Amino acid sequence: LPLLAILVLADGPVTREAIARLLWRRVDSASALASLRQLLHHLAPALRSAISSTRNELMIGKAALHDCDVWSV
Repeated sequence: LPLLAILVLADGPVTREAIARLLWRRVDSASALASLRQLLHHLAPALRSAISSTRNELMIGKAALHDCDVWSV
């Protein structure tokens, strides 16, 4: 998943807007943010628990990734 790559490679939190622009370059900002919300909602529970989120930012809990079963994704 590109979302995971972005979060794993980031040194800290990444704004939702930045992620939306990277993943949905050809759509307007509101649509890109809506797509990001849908993507987060549909992630496997194991991945959802590894992602920390605030209203404006997302970050990966790198320690939580060690417990994530890749085959369940």
